[in-house]
Amino acid sequence: MKKIFIVFLLVVLGIAFSQKVQHQIEPDLDGLTEEQKQMYFRSKITIEPAGYFETPTYRNWTAYEGLDKRLSTKEFFSMTGFKPEDKDFSTRTRWPWQVFGYLGIGLGLPMMTAVETAYDDDYDVEEKKPYFIPGLIFFAGGVYSYWYYITHPQLTTYELAREIASEYNKKLIAKMIE
Repeated sequence: MKKIFIVFLLVVLGIAFSQKVQHQIEPDLDGLTEEQKQMYFRSKITIEPAGYFETPTYRNWTAYEGLDKRLSTKEFFSMTGFKPEDKDFSTRTRWPWQVFGYLGIGLGLPMMTAVETAYDDDYDVEEKKPYFIPGLIFFAGGVYSYWYYITHPQLTTYELAREIASEYNKKLIAKMIE
């Protein structure tokens, strides 16, 4: 009896967790003609989660206009007319990348240039760089983190970006109906 209950529970949980959640808040399109619907789908803004296997990451959303045109963060905010209310959000989400960048470069460079001197029985000098590979890894990670910090501004959360896009889409429909 316990085995049947466990199998039943696993099947129910598997079905429950395999359901795809609709990430977008779709407005009502009933008042639009077919041509207006086509125009709407070409110019609406869609927010999708970004990350590995749809899990949120540092930059946890991506904006699209229409069906496939990816928008940069600046384009998204200029189109929607949104002004970030929390100026500290960008600082709070960008500081880890800045720290990783500075630590990687700051630790990687000395590790790459560290020289260990060894003497033979004949007093021949032999110089080795035992930390070159780990230093190179630290340095490359630091450069990548600093590059990511500069090129990927994150000004708002995924949930707020979805709401902003939804409001923009509602205004777009209102313009088309007029």
